[in-house]
Amino acid sequence: MSSPLSIVKRLFVTPSAKLPRRRKSYRPQVDALEERRLLAVFTVDDSFAANNPAAGQYTTIQAAVNAAAPANDFILVRAGTYNESVSVTKKLTILGPGIPAIPYVGANPNPNDLSLNPTYAAIVDPTVGGGFTVAASGVTIQGFTIANRDNGPNTQGIVLASGNSNKVISNVIVGNTIGISLTTEVGGTNTTADKATFINSNTLRNNNAPGAASGNAIYSDAGVANTYITGNRITGHLNASILLIRSNSALFNSQVTVSSNLIGSDVTNEADSAIILANLQNSSIVGNVMRNIYNNGTGIALVGGNSNVQILSNNLVNGAFTGINVIYRPDSYPVTTNNTNLLIQGNVVQNFGDGGIRLREGALNNIVRANVVQYNGFGTSNDGFGSGITLEGAINNIVESNVSYYNDADGFFADLASTGNTIRNNSALFNGEHDYHDNSVGVLNPLLTANTYTNNTGRTQNRPGLIRFFA
Repeated sequence: MSSPLSIVKRLFVTPSAKLPRRRKSYRPQVDALEERRLLAVFTVDDSFAANNPAAGQYTTIQAAVNAAAPANDFILVRAGTYNESVSVTKKLTILGPGIPAIPYVGANPNPNDLSLNPTYAAIVDPTVGGGFTVAASGVTIQGFTIANRDNGPNTQGIVLASGNSNKVISNVIVGNTIGISLTTEVGGTNTTADKATFINSNTLRNNNAPGAASGNAIYSDAGVANTYITGNRITGHLNASILLIRSNSALFNSQVTVSSNLIGSDVTNEADSAIILANLQNSSIVGNVMRNIYNNGTGIALVGGNSNVQILSNNLVNGAFTGINVIYRPDSYPVTTNNTNLLIQGNVVQNFGDGGIRLREGALNNIVRANVVQYNGFGTSNDGFGSGITLEGAINNIVESNVSYYNDADGFFADLASTGNTIRNNSALFNGEHDYHDNSVGVLNPLLTANTYTNNTGRTQNRPGLIRFFA
């Protein structure tokens, strides 16, 4: 009979497997590997006596680009002056020393700005066209100064002519016709780029040299998709700080984020110009700071064809015309439809000459929520009636939970052609004419307006029913 212990062992203990005889030596088998090329690093210095391909040394950036393989080689560019226009048609990382710009104080440019000193910075002075023209994907341009020092016509700092997944980072772009020219869409259709393009942490200043589309810091009219324009410092442009339109009105830009850019300055008293958007969809304009918008002086202009765009938490102070202008301008831009389904929320708009936020010329089904608009309308033109938030030919919009104080004319204004709008839960005080003013005529009852007012607080109104509670 088996003992209890032997039964337990048979049930729960796995017998030890017989170990194979160990070899006296072990030689691993190596599969045949395809030939692999290590990434190359090239050095560019304008002080080299001559090109030395064997050592990977070149006197011009273009020579190094030409020598590099299309496999993400690195090109390191030392401080110096490079009078060339560089064409990049392969995946590369091109790095300069990365000397940041110093804002001017009393003199522009600042004489102590090392980004304009070839002892410290790699300065590309384009002869014609772009300082860098990129026609590839996966390219990084970082740490350069691209300066049109002789004010020659038709130069552009960086041109992203095609491709996506490109990066333009921490460059100083000064004195060109256009700062950055941008195309990131696939094949000229409405197809979204599969990988994102980044325009980050650049300084763009005074790109107003003569030529086509002069006076724009960041410019696109040929298609932008899946692109992030963030953390850039932009001053001194005469047309637009950022202009994103489509020259073909049947197409649109999409999935663009414009965020955390500093445009103009109230510290150094530098001015700049508007963000202009046309035919843009499914995008966000978030957390930008705009100061002294006196060149083409609207803060954010949505000129037609925009839909499902969020205008969130921007801080706009001091401008010649309108803070946020929702307008339809087919005479000036290639647009065929109005602005719809916008969300304008959480913005601060202060001291703009014509008014704070204006919904105009058929603006439809938009939401204006939780904004602060104050001290607007004291400009010389006063084209926007000098009010905080205005509805001018606007239809079926919601205006709610906003604060409108100390504006020259009205806190909230609706004209005769504005119908079906809902104005609710707003607060208005200390405005020059009325806190609430509506000139529309009700369809069923002419004594009422064509818009709906509920739970608004204020002290003055041009007709009864606009304010339910008085502050």
